[in-house]
Amino acid sequence: MDLVVRSNALHYQDICDALSNTQLNLVFAILDGEKKLTASHTMQKYKLGTPRNVSKNKMILEERIS
Repeated sequence: MDLVVRSNALHYQDICDALSNTQLNLVFAILDGEKKLTASHTMQKYKLGTPRNVSKNKMILEERIS
């Protein structure tokens, strides 16, 4: 697994570089297991903005992976 991650590091970096800070923060929130992404404490902790921003960025991320 480590070899796969290291050999694809530049590709992963390119993907992350194409994301806005808020989108990247949303990814971190999801990776941390947050279930209620639009809860005020979650939005504040991860600097996600408004519930509308969360929904918009979630949709953008979903479109990028499909």
